[in-house]
Amino acid sequence: MALVVSCIASDFAALSALALGQAASCDLLELRLDRVGHPGLPALEQFMAACPRPVIVTVHGPENGGEFSGGRALHLELLRDAARAGAAFVDVDWRMSLELGEVRHLGGRSGKCHRIVSRHEPGPAEGSTAAELTTEQAEHVAADSAALARCVTEMEEVLLEGDALKFVPAAASTADGLRVLRLLRQRGGGLIAFASGAAGSFTRVLAPIFGSPFTYAAPSPFPGTAPQPTAPGQLSADELHGHWPPGGPTPGTAIYGVLGQPLTHSLSPFVQGMALKAAHLDALYLAFECADLAALLELADDENFRGFSVTAPHKRAALAAAVSSDEASRAAGAANTLVREGRAWRAANTDIPAIAETLEEAATAAAGTVVSAAAGAATEVATGVAAGVAAGVAAGAADGKGQALAGRTALVIGAGGAARAAAVALLRAGAEVTIAARQQAAAKALGEELGCSGVLFSPDLARNAGVIVHTTPVGTVGMGGTGGTVDTGGTSGTGDTGGPDDLGDTDGTGGPALSRGADEEAAETSLLAPEHMTPGALVLDAVYSPRDTALLRAAAQAGAIPISGGEWFLRQAALQFQLFTGQEANKPLLRAALGGALERAARTDRAATATAAAAAAAGDN
Repeated sequence: MALVVSCIASDFAALSALALGQAASCDLLELRLDRVGHPGLPALEQFMAACPRPVIVTVHGPENGGEFSGGRALHLELLRDAARAGAAFVDVDWRMSLELGEVRHLGGRSGKCHRIVSRHEPGPAEGSTAAELTTEQAEHVAADSAALARCVTEMEEVLLEGDALKFVPAAASTADGLRVLRLLRQRGGGLIAFASGAAGSFTRVLAPIFGSPFTYAAPSPFPGTAPQPTAPGQLSADELHGHWPPGGPTPGTAIYGVLGQPLTHSLSPFVQGMALKAAHLDALYLAFECADLAALLELADDENFRGFSVTAPHKRAALAAAVSSDEASRAAGAANTLVREGRAWRAANTDIPAIAETLEEAATAAAGTVVSAAAGAATEVATGVAAGVAAGVAAGAADGKGQALAGRTALVIGAGGAARAAAVALLRAGAEVTIAARQQAAAKALGEELGCSGVLFSPDLARNAGVIVHTTPVGTVGMGGTGGTVDTGGTSGTGDTGGPDDLGDTDGTGGPALSRGADEEAAETSLLAPEHMTPGALVLDAVYSPRDTALLRAAAQAGAIPISGGEWFLRQAALQFQLFTGQEANKPLLRAALGGALERAARTDRAATATAAAAAAAGDN
């Protein structure tokens, strides 16, 4: 695999300086002459002589997403002179291949120049909705595996001896990108291919694993510089290295990731990626946003895809897609983890043990003693999912787990995916659980399914609770208003069904419709005041951005025991890492990675807030 850093600038001197400054971070350099035009043969020769890396010279016009406007004759002259000057490769559009003809005989410093015959296929405009797409756009090439193969076959008809093929279709979705990777796998090597566009960025990371000899990156920024990407969705060289294993990608690199929608602010890729690097594993972890989990898993039917974290709205679908599952996921009727077993998937739920461990540790530490478990605590629960909960209670009593929570009165606030996991964990531990939500029907339905009470939310319900678990996004700040509460992906985690959150939010994401300017107000928001909580009660807030939420401050003021959602996140992440790799996670490193990810997200939000404020001020003037 070779990493190509692609450089573009408005004049040849700036382009040369940019490219030479990037030489240490790549295997090849691509000079994009779109904006420069023809700098002259002597200038090209001087650059080739000074450059320590092989050079690809490329000129793209608007038809290929480029900016060159010099006409066809100048375009061809540029490529031929680049070959004469010593370029290792010239990139020629497949429709101009036969007109350009052979270039190897043109000589140059390297003695031989090869051609990269390339094809770029457009897709929907960035941000287009389905209703806005024309029929032609909706049927873009990457949406059809057969169309992808036909494109490559057409390119092969204009190849000359020694040519390389490069195919870059635009991706409108993760599924589109996976089809491009499948094409690479089917070709068995030799084809340079990845998808363009933000939805296809992950293919630039994974293309070498699937046989692409080259992958392309934007220049990495240095102090005082802000180099531009040359294509939509192009990651910098530093970003690619950040995703790859320490030794770089190999054909055997294991691919893990988080599946959900939305995933823009997911912390899992950073946290799990750091854990994989620290363990020196040939593995990486990415975000795969998807609307249809079953369709994605079908396209990810490749042995390199080893496991997925699953977040809203796909946890129930994950359990349905698996051929086997652990007892916790069956009890919850939902899974947050998929691990490959041959050609199939095994489902697991690490949220449930993570919640139980978090609460049990806090209870034991606070009390100094372990409360006895009642082996028959769940003999009255109903059949179906509730029967699985009952089995878990009996198992927990038998192996000594969950004793610190047995017999406690527990209140779970919320009725989405995180609430489901919390309720199941508490029921399995022998607690007496009430689920409370502003949408009474949602709370009642979940309670009936799990075999516990489901009622309309009122703060007074907390007065008699020895355990309180808050699972709504109320109190979340930053992360674009979509993140900061526990769910596998680090997104809101309150709406497994993909609908509005149970507290009546209307943005459809399961999180509050917060603007960035509302962060300060949100940080002071809590559904419970100190007078609603009793001393000694365990109060777990699924929100972990900010770490010190208004609810946790109120709990401390009441003499209750505040527990950050970060603890829940870290424990479930550590359990997932062990399921993925068979190794125990480095928990101190996970904790540090979470802290770093939250700080990075906070910096991004502060910068966005400052930019928005400056724009608003400019508008006022």
